[in-house]
Amino acid sequence: MNQMDKAESFVTKRFLIDIITRDIGILDAILELVDNSLDRAIEKYRIDVTKSLIEDYNYTNDTHLEEPLTVNLHISEDEFIIEDNCGGITKEDLEHEVFVFGLPKEGIEYIGLSAFGIGMKRAFFKLGKLVEFRTRTEQDDSTITWNIDEWMNLDDWNIPFSKIEDTGLHFTYNLPGTIIKIRNLKLPVRTRFNQKEFLSALKNRLRTSYALFLKSGIIIKLNEEDVTHSLPSIFKSEEITYTSKYIKKGDVDIRLIAGITPVDDRIPRGWYVFCNGRMVLEADKTQLTGWGTSYPMFHPKFNHFLGYVSFSSSDVKALPWSSTKWGVELDSQVYNAALEEMRLQAIPILDLLDRWKDAKEDDEPALPALRDLLIEGQTIPIFASAKDETSFTYKPKKERPDVIRISFVKESELVQKVKDALGNPKMKNSAVGELVFDYFVESELN
Repeated sequence: MNQMDKAESFVTKRFLIDIITRDIGILDAILELVDNSLDRAIEKYRIDVTKSLIEDYNYTNDTHLEEPLTVNLHISEDEFIIEDNCGGITKEDLEHEVFVFGLPKEGIEYIGLSAFGIGMKRAFFKLGKLVEFRTRTEQDDSTITWNIDEWMNLDDWNIPFSKIEDTGLHFTYNLPGTIIKIRNLKLPVRTRFNQKEFLSALKNRLRTSYALFLKSGIIIKLNEEDVTHSLPSIFKSEEITYTSKYIKKGDVDIRLIAGITPVDDRIPRGWYVFCNGRMVLEADKTQLTGWGTSYPMFHPKFNHFLGYVSFSSSDVKALPWSSTKWGVELDSQVYNAALEEMRLQAIPILDLLDRWKDAKEDDEPALPALRDLLIEGQTIPIFASAKDETSFTYKPKKERPDVIRISFVKESELVQKVKDALGNPKMKNSAVGELVFDYFVESELN
């Protein structure tokens, strides 16, 4: 028997694939590939979408490119295709970096999205078994065909280049970019791709995760339909202002905006958290952003609360995002510094919303008095509300009368007769009650 003078230690391909794909869903896997496209645009053209939080920013004002930067996704039962014109990948990077597990590059500074160096690879593993990859820059045009099942059975970890004519991949755009086609989709992926609700969920994640990219002028398409963004606005009036704060923790810049949404915003809000422009929490109302720990648990009376937190750094590893980039790392010192500032800025806003809550009507999100308070003012876009540092204040112009709510129940037929008698059959029930009360006061008390 041969005696070994050392114990073997290595990672198997199957184990690696299982580990890096176990905690990522199909939606997040697709977004990893979108990240890959956008990361190339950020690095090549030095685009910083975090500017759109503090100014009316559009990347075209700086780049003057011949066509819009676009990420185009196509999903069908049999394949997944993503194409972009975001700059492409050099053959040298393909040879030495792109398919390496981890981040081989050190010391490169840009506000990018390539945080862990595994995103694109694990997306391939999660989605399918055959990957066709073509990319071009101003100098190179390279292709790779990766049969993952065959590669799994080889001792060699390298992935060979293939001939361009063998892939059948043709570029749609003039600017350099990348096309990725994934076939032999895994069964769970084929099942999900056939569900209409999946496409709806994907579209929603694209519009939220990349809201600042879309706002900055970058185009994202899903099955030839443009994805649009929708970011809630903050309310401002003579009586109510908002918070805009900037702090720095190590290599990370933290921008915080918080206030109250306009009266016509019926959607319960919360905290929106970004890392290098990518949204990682949307309208969060959980302990992740301090609810129920640093301040009260979320309640419908806080529906009008709105907070934005943006973390940006050229050191992507310093950002407090989870490995799936949909969530935060609670143990991060950077994030805990932000949480303390979030608490300080949220409490006066929540106190105001609580004051205008009718304690006898727990299911009512807000008193009419609060709605009255929000009527006379203006809606402020996010970039406008972050320009100057300011603190939330509430300074009423005059004292409002001490009022209480009165409610009662009557037969609908009888109430309708009263409306008809008043000459307004479509009158609101509350208005009927107020008129009846006013009539009694004038008739019996005056």
